[in-house]
Amino acid sequence: MTGATQTLTKRLDGSATLEDARRFATETSRVLGEWGLPEDRLASWEMAVAEMATNVARHGYPDEPGPMALLLSWGAEGLQIAVIDHGIAYDPADVPPPPDPDPEDPSTWPEGGMGIMLVRAAGDELTYERDGDRNRLTLFTRIPRPQNPVL
Repeated sequence: MTGATQTLTKRLDGSATLEDARRFATETSRVLGEWGLPEDRLASWEMAVAEMATNVARHGYPDEPGPMALLLSWGAEGLQIAVIDHGIAYDPADVPPPPDPDPEDPSTWPEGGMGIMLVRAAGDELTYERDGDRNRLTLFTRIPRPQNPVL
């Protein structure tokens, strides 16, 4: 298999905690940097993972943290990250975007709900799947993979 056709993959397993959300985000930045993601894209992908995993930690398991996984893959079609959990179903498409704030009126500025907008802005497609009790939130972008990534 040549570097041009090989799909790079990395999986991290953890618990739906803020600590593991931060670990997933930091590891995303490190791995994608090693794989050759342009420097100017690393921060937005790290932020996207932090937001996705933090949402699971805060809202996915009401009683105690449950399992959470992160999958990174970069193949011929593009780069994707997926956060997988077995918590409460949550489809971001069901959440309406926050209203446009009035720049002159701080009372109209949203206190929350901006995270999914930031996640969407980091990639080309955000998809959600619920399979039984499993949630999978995937962010994908069409970006060519470098020919000679560090493995």
